[in-house]
Amino acid sequence: MSLAVDEPILNNPFEEPKEYRVYEEGQPKRMSGRRPAGHLNI
Repeated sequence: MSLAVDEPILNNPFEEPKEYRVYEEGQPKRMSGRRPAGHLNI
């Protein structure tokens, strides 16, 4: 199984991120907004 995507870069490095990817069942899904922080224990 390959996790390669056609367009690996979604955002401009000089602007706030507008999209990110989530892998569901091995398939990439584009999500709008910023990725949630994974290090916060709330």
